[in-house]
Amino acid sequence: LSCITNAQPLITNHQFNTYQPELGTMDYDNVKIQIIDQPSLKSDNFDIGLVNNTDLIIIVVKNTEEIKNIQENYFQRSKAKQLIIFNKIDLLNESEKRKIEAYLRSKKYNFVLTSAITKEGIKELKEKIFSNFDILRIYLKEPNKEPSNVPMIMRPGATIKDVADKISKQMLPAIKEIHIWGPSSKFPNQKVGLSHELKDKDIVEFRTR
Repeated sequence: LSCITNAQPLITNHQFNTYQPELGTMDYDNVKIQIIDQPSLKSDNFDIGLVNNTDLIIIVVKNTEEIKNIQENYFQRSKAKQLIIFNKIDLLNESEKRKIEAYLRSKKYNFVLTSAITKEGIKELKEKIFSNFDILRIYLKEPNKEPSNVPMIMRPGATIKDVADKISKQMLPAIKEIHIWGPSSKFPNQKVGLSHELKDKDIVEFRTR
């Protein structure tokens, strides 16, 4: 949690030192993602309700035998995606890491190998967490200015109208023209309508009356 978020939880050499859920915020490309570190599955304070209502379950293990048991006995009711973190790889040699990676690939797990000590795999972990969310990053732009660095988060299938509604329900009557740049445009500064469907990293400029 301390490697990927702004949280500063208690860190010890002992197991089960997380007694209650710890919250942290991961910043990835100016997108804020809340990460909740739960007590151990064996703890009375483990909250299965959080698991059943989350978007992504991150399962931290240090041996492959733990994975099947966890998935079959704890997460049957959850519809969330799952990401396996095989941690403490600083204790393994290169041959052992290759064997573990080959095994996880053969099982078609969504996984990443990490070490909280050496920070190996931490960058990939952040990328994996972000990629498991179905979101679009839409950057707003005012006329004659650079686009915002902070994206508006939308769901796949969102249109220009959805963006306008999210900015303000009263915005639609004031819109004169809409211009876009990015993956969904045929060319830079394309003029589009309210029904135009957006893609990740599009830039949208509203020109109003």
